[in-house]
Amino acid sequence: MNIKKDHKNNLLLKAGKICFSFGILILPGAFFYSSILLLISFIIANIYTKNNLKDKWNLPLIICSILMILICLISNFYPSTDLDFKYDNNLNWIGLLNWIPMFWVFWTAQYYLKTIQERINCAFYLLIGTIPILIAGFGQYYLNWYGPFKFFNDTIIWYQRENIVGMKGMTGLFNNPNYTACALATVFPILCATFFSNKYLNFRKIRHFSF
Repeated sequence: MNIKKDHKNNLLLKAGKICFSFGILILPGAFFYSSILLLISFIIANIYTKNNLKDKWNLPLIICSILMILICLISNFYPSTDLDFKYDNNLNWIGLLNWIPMFWVFWTAQYYLKTIQERINCAFYLLIGTIPILIAGFGQYYLNWYGPFKFFNDTIIWYQRENIVGMKGMTGLFNNPNYTACALATVFPILCATFFSNKYLNFRKIRHFSF
């Protein structure tokens, strides 16, 4: 009985790791499917993670979550009368839904990033996932590839917005150049780290430099 249970647990954990890795890989180019895969992996990790409250690095986020909820409650039941404009307190709760789930993601993602090798693999998937951004971005900037391009019943949309008059920008897969800049800026430190971690000039270092 225990053998079957252990085998079932191993299969579930392996499925969680596959969903996490593949979700990170397709995150920029297929966010809809990536979010589903990551959500599955986080739920699986949450089942097997029991020490979130004991981890001292999670305590600030837990305290912050409690304070954010209290602030929303206070503003809802005791709205400010000093504002010169009408403010919808429901926006506080909507904003809260943007933050607390991200705290949960931070807690559960640690399950798949315990070892150095797992972190290296995650960084590698992030770098590979950036390639579609570069191809689409340079195609838009130099070859005038404009969209939007839609795939799989509009579940994947690559915006490729046309340039604004008087401004030549690059949105790539996204609908805003700021998102493209954010995605590239996120992976750039990782790329620098992988480049400088290798002391010798070889194919791997040349590949990282060219990327």
